[in-house]
Amino acid sequence: MGYVPNRGKPNPSPQLTLSGKWLNKLGFTVVSHYTLTRQAGQLIIRLAEE
Repeated sequence: MGYVPNRGKPNPSPQLTLSGKWLNKLGFTVVSHYTLTRQAGQLIIRLAEE
């Protein structure tokens, strides 16, 4: 978890970056479409149905 650079302005935006070969093993590729859902303190990332 990090923060997006905000050029010195207050209230920077949180940023989450995921990378690694493990994503490819789960079916995520550079061109994959996905859905992101939030619920009860969780982010759920799923490959989009084709």
